[in-house]
Amino acid sequence: MPTQKFSALTVAECLRLLRSAPIGRVVYTRHALPAVRPAVFTVPDGHVLVRCTRDSWADRLDGVIVGFETDSIDPENRTGWTILVLGRARVLGRSQLAELPGFTDVPWPPEPGEAFLAIDIEDITGHRLGPTRLPAAGCADELVAT
Repeated sequence: MPTQKFSALTVAECLRLLRSAPIGRVVYTRHALPAVRPAVFTVPDGHVLVRCTRDSWADRLDGVIVGFETDSIDPENRTGWTILVLGRARVLGRSQLAELPGFTDVPWPPEPGEAFLAIDIEDITGHRLGPTRLPAAGCADELVAT
């Protein structure tokens, strides 16, 4: 079985893959411990936008630096990718969304008590996991991604 290798993704690749994912995870601290919450999201320019409700878990994240992670993994082939966004979160109402640069529309119908967690994309990194193969004879100490 081939060994696995992580390779870094460009910012453009990260953004493309981030926009293609259906589900992600908001990563934050709760009582000084790591916490993770799955979330449906969209990605207007420069932000990750998560739908939530007023007076919920998201309220305590207003103004806080959080992480947002999404991935796609093929367990059979042991390949995939992962994207991590870091940025400041803000809780916004529907009427405030128009203030976000590049924002055009909310992909969800209005609901009573809704709110949105807007995470500024201040830093984005990603990695692809793929098989590697041994190189040609004479270069046995190097691994080459396929």
